[in-house]
Amino acid sequence: MIAKSFVGFVAASLFASPALSQSEKKNQVERKSIEPVILEGKNSTGATLGIQWAYNDSKKLSAVGGDSGNDTPNPAAPISNISLGYKLSGTATANKDRNPKNFLEAQVDGRFVYDSQAGAFSTGLFGKYETDQSLDNKQSEVGVRATWAKYGFVDPKKNDFIALHGHIGKVDPTNDKQRKAALGTENPPSYNRWDVEALFMYPLNFSQVNGIELNYRYFKEISPPAAISAAGLDNHYLGTVRLGLKNDFYIAYSSGKLPFDRQSDKIFEAGWSFKLQ
Repeated sequence: MIAKSFVGFVAASLFASPALSQSEKKNQVERKSIEPVILEGKNSTGATLGIQWAYNDSKKLSAVGGDSGNDTPNPAAPISNISLGYKLSGTATANKDRNPKNFLEAQVDGRFVYDSQAGAFSTGLFGKYETDQSLDNKQSEVGVRATWAKYGFVDPKKNDFIALHGHIGKVDPTNDKQRKAALGTENPPSYNRWDVEALFMYPLNFSQVNGIELNYRYFKEISPPAAISAAGLDNHYLGTVRLGLKNDFYIAYSSGKLPFDRQSDKIFEAGWSFKLQ
């Protein structure tokens, strides 16, 4: 995976050929899926049916560097290029008030990518749109981002996968009702925020379990007003453990909260992943 948001990768997709470059292998790990899912949060009134989706992709705009220069590409040679990336992800449930993962994202970014045997690194500019399912709270963000990712970090033979990802940007909360209420104004000013994400995936090859995925996201407002800190809107986090099962089924457990949530939750989910080509 190069310069993508790494939330919700499918652990069953870990088995990529070690002879491929980081750029080529990322296509076998990237999650492009629609998932019917059952979710239940500790703070909810019961389980609810929903749909999760994730589509992360990129288009190379121009090559900056190449392989060894031979007619046959050398997978060990560094590769660099300029690319355009885009991402759509979110969770919608039959009853929006019972959605414990009430967060939808759309992002576009331009990136410079450097891909070598030491891993894939990318950096660039991004624009993001965030909302809850009801569309009552929404905001946009622009800024800079960077990502480092590597296969075989623990064991090259296992082809495990690690990724570290970060944004820092300016958020426009003009349509964030919670922030308006906390500040007592209809025109809340823009603010600066950084967020980081870490992902680790490891194949298990058990009889019914393909692999495990550990994911952690953290959002932190820079120098928030006292009213925002008191309302618990200045930082958010979500940690997730996900087991990829046979036949594209999965189970997952998450703890924390994402933007637009006021309180933390513990979320159980079980679903099936339909992979998009």
